[in-house]
Amino acid sequence: MTIFILLISFVLGTIFGSLFNVLIYRLPRNESVVYPGSKCPSCGHKIKAYENIPIISYIFLKGRCSSCKTKIPFRYPIVEALTGFYFALCVYAFYIKNNPDLSILNIKDIVKTIEALMFGSILIVQSFIDLDWFILLDSFNYGGLAIGLLFSLTPYGFVDIKSSILGILFGGLLPFSIYYIYLKVRKMEGLGIGDIKLLAMIGAFGGVYMVLGAMFFGSVIGLLISIPTIIKNKNMQYYIPFGPFLSIGAIIWMFLGNQIERALWI
Repeated sequence: MTIFILLISFVLGTIFGSLFNVLIYRLPRNESVVYPGSKCPSCGHKIKAYENIPIISYIFLKGRCSSCKTKIPFRYPIVEALTGFYFALCVYAFYIKNNPDLSILNIKDIVKTIEALMFGSILIVQSFIDLDWFILLDSFNYGGLAIGLLFSLTPYGFVDIKSSILGILFGGLLPFSIYYIYLKVRKMEGLGIGDIKLLAMIGAFGGVYMVLGAMFFGSVIGLLISIPTIIKNKNMQYYIPFGPFLSIGAIIWMFLGNQIERALWI
């Protein structure tokens, strides 16, 4: 039963991942996500239903448009697979792990699972948009902030309303201070305004500690990934999208934050 639920969760995640690909491609271009239907951006070929099956269609089509043979970006199956794995992991970590017999529906864990799914979904879309366009959309930052607040009003959210509000303030004010000081001293942005809004949104879901976790893990991972480029170019003054690293840091804290807090006696 557990394997079946995880499999269903993965498949459902890949379907959402396919939708996320539409959002990632169209929203920065100010295109409708509803109309027209999916088509090849190179030749305009209307993608048929059997050509739009998550992951499987990419493999079947050998990564190329069936009409003009233009390469389909590898990002598409990556987003679908990543979302599928994320959905399955959330269902396991926030529900199955706490309810191994699956005999009774646990409302508290269902709410936490839904919150984790929505939180990660926002971060996945924002991260890939940031990678492509170096922007983080206000619609997701502000919308996610509102969703995080709403979950905090329930007795089953990651944090209560007080912690959520403090997380928003901390996630906005501390990074803005860093942004302002860096701009005055170095005459350049050390952190984007979009990243500040993203951290405020993260704070709405997970409070102050999640903001700190996102900044710490995001900075460490970002630095490790950037080191080869720094060494190659012998220059530290170049821009990388920080949103994906902050998102990874927030996800790490979401899954491991309680253990880290206990280890640090927070």
